[in-house]
Amino acid sequence: MDQILANRLQAMPKVEIHVHLVGAIAAEIVYQMAKKNRVELPVASLDEWKLFYQFRDLAHFVEVYTIASQCIQTPEDYVLIVEQFLKHQSEQNILYSEVHFGTLLHLNKFSDDELIEALETGARTGEIKYGSRVQFIASISRHQPHLQNRALECALRGKEKGAIVGLGLAGVETG
Repeated sequence: MDQILANRLQAMPKVEIHVHLVGAIAAEIVYQMAKKNRVELPVASLDEWKLFYQFRDLAHFVEVYTIASQCIQTPEDYVLIVEQFLKHQSEQNILYSEVHFGTLLHLNKFSDDELIEALETGARTGEIKYGSRVQFIASISRHQPHLQNRALECALRGKEKGAIVGLGLAGVETG
């Protein structure tokens, strides 16, 4: 692609309607949260983590996604990742995104209301700072049927507050 076309594409306003919040976290942010929250990573340094963080295939993406999910321990972590996500989107001139997030990652850590407030705070702050807007789609795991009602409760609570605009089904499809 020539530079003129690349510049035109960069300048075009865009939307992104299917992106996963945890999968879109920058390697540096995951590393920072891991250190802050004392989560052990499979590598010792930030440079090694950046190499490990480069997705090779779906199985490796799921492995990295699982590790990154474990690093999110507080509502403040959600505020940080949403705000940083919007910074990254604005750098690509993506003005609007619909972002999937797991409704169960915060279980036994903090309440649904704290999660929803953190998502809203990150979205509001990121939009003010960077001019990019986000709305959230709550994901329910097809592989955890025993937790689907619990996930739906969180999603409905977020919808009531205006933070969640949709519901998605997540997990590896087989068959």
